[in-house]
This record gives sequence, C-alpha cells and structure tokens, in this order.
Amino acid sequence: MELKYPAGPQAYPEELIKATSSYKRHAWIALLALLGFVAFYFSLSGWFAWKAYALIRASLQAPHQALWLFLGGVASGFVALFMLKAIWFVKRSNMSDLTEITKDEQPELFAFLYRLADEARAPRPRKVFLSARVNAAVFYDLSLLNLIFPSRKNLEIGLPLVNVLNASEFKAVLAHEFGHFAQRSMAVGRWVYVAQQIAGHVVAKRDSLDGFLRSLSSFDIRVAWVGWILSLVVWAIRSVVDTFFKLVLAAERALSREMEFQADKVSVSLTGSDALIHALYRCQSADMAWDRTLAFANAEVRAGRVTADLFEIQSLIIAKLREILDDPTFGEPAQPQGDPSQHRVFQQQMVQPSRMWASHPLNHEREFNAKQIYLPVPLEACSAWTLFRDAESLKLKTCAEMVAAIDPPLPVASREESLAALDAEYGRESYQRVYKGRYLARPVTRYAHVASELYAAEAGAPDATTTGTELYPDSLRADLQQMDRLGEEKSQLLAIQDGVAKAVDGVIRFRGRTLKRKDVGAALQTVESEMKALDTRIVAHDRLCRSTALALARTARSGWESYWLGLLSLVHYAEHMQANIADAHSALANVVSMVTAKRKVNDDERNRLQSHAMELYRLLQEVNAARGSLTLDDATLQRLGSASWSALLGEFNLVAPGLGNIGDWLNVIDSWMRPVAGALGQLRRTALDQLLETERRLRETAGNADAMGDAPAAPNVPKSYSSFTTGQERPLQKKLDWWSRFQVADGWGPGAARLVVAGALSEAFWAWAPPWAPPRCGCTTDWIARSFLK
Repeated sequence: MELKYPAGPQAYPEELIKATSSYKRHAWIALLALLGFVAFYFSLSGWFAWKAYALIRASLQAPHQALWLFLGGVASGFVALFMLKAIWFVKRSNMSDLTEITKDEQPELFAFLYRLADEARAPRPRKVFLSARVNAAVFYDLSLLNLIFPSRKNLEIGLPLVNVLNASEFKAVLAHEFGHFAQRSMAVGRWVYVAQQIAGHVVAKRDSLDGFLRSLSSFDIRVAWVGWILSLVVWAIRSVVDTFFKLVLAAERALSREMEFQADKVSVSLTGSDALIHALYRCQSADMAWDRTLAFANAEVRAGRVTADLFEIQSLIIAKLREILDDPTFGEPAQPQGDPSQHRVFQQQMVQPSRMWASHPLNHEREFNAKQIYLPVPLEACSAWTLFRDAESLKLKTCAEMVAAIDPPLPVASREESLAALDAEYGRESYQRVYKGRYLARPVTRYAHVASELYAAEAGAPDATTTGTELYPDSLRADLQQMDRLGEEKSQLLAIQDGVAKAVDGVIRFRGRTLKRKDVGAALQTVESEMKALDTRIVAHDRLCRSTALALARTARSGWESYWLGLLSLVHYAEHMQANIADAHSALANVVSMVTAKRKVNDDERNRLQSHAMELYRLLQEVNAARGSLTLDDATLQRLGSASWSALLGEFNLVAPGLGNIGDWLNVIDSWMRPVAGALGQLRRTALDQLLETERRLRETAGNADAMGDAPAAPNVPKSYSSFTTGQERPLQKKLDWWSRFQVADGWGPGAARLVVAGALSEAFWAWAPPWAPPRCGCTTDWIARSFLK
C-alpha cells in the first residue's frame, strides 16, 4: 500500500517552534523550585540519618543510657528510612486496557508514525497501543533513573478518536504528542516534568512502613506510645514536604501550560494552523457520541446480543444528534466566512480554572496560539482509518475484545439488527424535531410538586392554534437556547464568586463590559432574574401543552382522559424519584470527599456519613417497596422491553447503612444505586415517549373521537412518594472545614498555620530532649530539621 501522508506547510518561520521567552522563564522557575525542593528533602533526610548514627554511636559510649540512646537512634533511623525509601521505585504504566500492535501488523501506520516523529525531531515510539478511548497520548514507565536516562516512550492511539478525524487532523493530534518531546530547547521542561512526577510520587506514596506505624500505634499501650510519637513526626515531615511541594507544583503547572502551547506550535509547523483546532473541536462531539455508543451497546447486551461495529454506531449517533439538535456545526467545525486567519472555531469563555492549577490552556487560547502565525494547509478529506491496514477487520476485532469477558458469550447482532435498534432508539417520539428540543435531557415535571399542577384543571376546548404544529413554535427553541446560555453564564459567575475559577487574564468580561469583583453578585442576580422570567414562560408553555392534551382527551372520551392522566403521573413519579436519588447520591459523594480529605474520619464525621447514606438508602428502599403498586400499560411495557416494572427493577436486598458497616456499605452502594436509577431513567423516557405520542394522536384526531378508539388500561403509580421539585437540591459543602484544611494545608493560610504548628512541635521536641542528645551543630541541616520538623 502507498503511504498516505497528509501534506504540511511547505515552509514556516523558524521562530514558530523556538521556545518562547515565557516558556523559558517558566521552565527555569520550575527548575529552581524543584532543585530547592530536592535540596531540602535530601538535607532533611540526611539530617535524620546523621542523628541516627550519632545516637547509636553515643549508646556505645554511655552504657548507663545505652537503651534510650539506642531507641532514639532507631527512631531517627526509621524516619530517615521513611523519607529515603520513597525515592527507590519504578512506576509501571497501566496497560490493562490497551492492545499492542506491531510494525508487521500495521506497516503503513508505523511508517507514518516514524516519518512524523522524525519531522518533529522527536524520538520514535518504542511501542504502539490501541485503546477504546477518545484519546491519544504518550506514556512511559517512571523511575529515578529517568532523570539521567530518558524513558523510552509508548504511544496510545484511541480508535474512537481515529473514527472522527480525517488524516490531517489525526496527523495534527499525534504531532502535538510528539511535540512534547521534540526540541532541545524544551529539554529543561521535559526534565522538570519527569522530576515533578517523581517528587509527586515520593510525597503521596503510602506503603508497608505506614502500615507498620498504624499497627504499632494500635498495639499495647506500653508500646503504642512509640508509634504515636513516630506517627506525629512522620505527619510533621509529610506536612512540611507537602507544603514545599505545593510551590513546586504551582510552578510546574504554569510550565505545563507553556509546554502545551509549544507542542501545539510543533503541530502547526507540520500540519498547518487549522488541523489541530478542528481535531480539538471534533473531540467534543466524539466524547459525547462515544458515551452514547457505549450506553447503546450496554442496552443491546441486556437485550441478549452484542454490537459488531461500535465505530459505525458512533458515527451515526453524531449524525443523528446533529439532526435532532438542528445544529449543522455539531461535530463539524464551521467553515470560515472571509479571512481564514481571523476565523475562530472556539468562543472565548468568561472564566477558567485558577491559572495556578490549570495545566492545560482553554481551547480558545490554543486556537489563538495556533493562528498567531497562520499557516494555511488544505485538509485531507479521507478518514484517518486510511492509515490503518484492513481497518474494517481491526474495528471488528477491537469491538469483539470489548465484550470478550461476557459469560456466557452472546450472539453478535447483524448490521441490520443494530441499525434498526439504533433507529428505534433515536427515532423515539421525544427526539422528534417538531418539539424543538424541549424534551432532550431536560426536566418536564420538576416544577410541580404533584402531577395535577402540570395542567389547568378546568381546561377548556382547544382552539385551532393549539392543536397543530403551532403548539411548538420556533420561539420555543429560541427560549431553550437562551436558557442554556443563561445557565452557562450563571455557572461561570458562581465559579468566580466561589473562588473555584478566575476570570481569563484577570478581567471579568460580562456582556460587553468589564466587571469588578464586587459587581459579580449583582450580575449574578441579573442572570437569575432573567432565568426566572424565561423559566416562567417555558413552564407556561408546558402547562398549555398539557392542558390542551387534557381537553382533547376529554373530548375523545373512551377512557383517554384516565389513560393520559396515568401516563402523566408515571412521568412525574419516575422523573422526581430519579432526580431525588441522583441528588442524594451526589450529596453523599460530596460528604465522603470532604470527610475523607484528611484520610482519618472522626465519630462526628462518621455519623454525618451514616445520615446521608441512610437518606439515599431510604429513597432506594421506597422505590423497591412501591414495585407492587406501580403498574404499567401494555404499550409502555412493550416500549420498555420488559415483562413488568418489577422485572426491570430487579431485586433489591441491600442492608441499611450503620456505623458498624458504613465502610463496606459505601464500597458497594454504587453497584446497587445504578440499576435502580437506570430503571427509573428508562421508565421516565419510555413513559414520556408514550405520553407525547398519545398527545400527538389526540391532536391529529381532534374533532373525530371515533378515530382514537378505546383507551388502554391506565397505568398506576404509588399514591404518595418523595417528590423533588427544582430548588430542593441538597446543599453541597464547597470548602473543607478549618481542621481539615489545616491537616491537608488546603490554601496558603491553613498551610502557613500548619508550618507554625510544626515549628512549635520542633522547638518543644528539642526543649524536651535529654542531655544525652547530641549537641546542636548549628549547621544548615540541623537548623532546618529543628525549625521544620513535622
């Protein structure tokens, strides 16, 4: 086969790929911070090793105090060992979900990769692996030797990413990855990056020595006190090391952003300014479509068959979502109108995560960087799959490996069966364009505490303007899109207000004007007021739709009013219970993350965990207890593909959470919660489709009651259940309490406080030190240990 290698720029200015002054500045800052950290760490480790030697030596020279001197030496030696043992490690890459391919299997692909790596002046990949992720990455094993001898790099190629890119975009993505290791001018950055990972591993590592300390501390009181003292010393050491490492990490994160910009420029030099930006844009739809593809595949597995080609399903889902959303730019970058160098695919965002911790630039920043020196290169129309030999067989093999663990094996559905199932899924009533997107992933009944609030009880006879397509006007789509925009503005303003994010470049830009931080609250009130007014209009439209349907059902007679009311109640029940369970689960996860941040949980926190766990358990048990009182009509059951609601729900025999089993309970709750929430989600979507189809039929046969025939038996829901209206969301803890922040040094204030406490402990330790302790030498390491022992 002829090598298909997309063209790049015929020439580019050399300064394009040269390390910028900003990159060099951040690289040297990060390097100095890292060298300072390394010097401090080894000085402290060496000081404890010297103390161990001095105390043990003194025990041989002072027999009457030999035991205490020897114990002091052993303790100091333990601390030195604790610090130095973390340095000797080898971190292996996790390749459990990767499949290696060889040059013999894919000669054209390897020729493409080798040529690209050579042009990027980067080392060729040692091994190449395929994955079922929307991803491309370079990875490698990590050890202390990598500071001297660079580790050979492996390349991961995610086939769901390949599936959405053309050959030029695929080349651009890989050129970016090779660009991280391309130039000599970036060598300092690479060294800092590797060293930072090693230092991070040293700081975070927990192993058998930690287990030994825990065991010693819980032993007999006559021995446990030794473990308590050592644990306090170890905590103090970790505290100060972690505090210093935060400075290193902040510098490295700033450097990492510059490294991304530099790697992007390498990609631009090889593929032009547009290919990488188009690839970034396609990644968004690729992620969404692949998640939906996996959900579809799981549903097919539950139906007793497996899908042969998930990549075809992913492509079809992108096309279907483009049609359903009525958005021609979904998964397809908009073409420039006018000067292509000024065309922008990504819009500037109001906020971004704090730059101190943001390792990757935002997409609009990357686009600006890529087009500062604009290099136009026509993009190849052919798919990236053309770079693979026998791509169709590779797709089928990859998909087969994804379901190989299913036991017993399931039959493979034919292409026709899979496409029919996909058409049925995305041809559902709620996905029809006539509804202008009103029922796409949006709550329908959450504004009403009870189902009867969803319509006007005395709905009169509908007029002609509410029985045709005019019931869902184009203005509805405009309202929904505006609500999405307002929701995004609100989330960004809240992020700034809560300190979770900061404004791009430090300037808060809101609707064409610049805000001061004190004005954010007023802007947020403006947005919320507009959202409330818009929501009132959308709710009024919903009530009009339901009231119209009720009036038509009464006119149709033959049980249609009862049947329609039953379907509406079914949607209300499923939507409220699903939302309530999801919110309780989110609140529990929030509590878990907050109380475990410092690794140890006290009794009050354990009680708080148990309380939130019990609330989630109560809701799950409520759904389980109501399975007998919830009955479905035949049409809804047929849509569900289940014999009954109880069969779809499955068994539920999870025990209640208590203080004695809370740890084990938290380990298994997700596996019990997901099936219940999933069944409620299926029920909601199915009941909504049945409701909308019934309403459509009622509109189409308005004035002809006989055309509807007799209504099916109405579904029934429990008489009472835990409704969950919008605004009832459980409050989430956004910041750790002061004690937790102190222990984990979350923020400069708590971090400084922890340093002060550690210094006080150090002075107290030396004030207590018996006269046989070796004299203070006054050297730098002795001063550091005394001042920062913690």
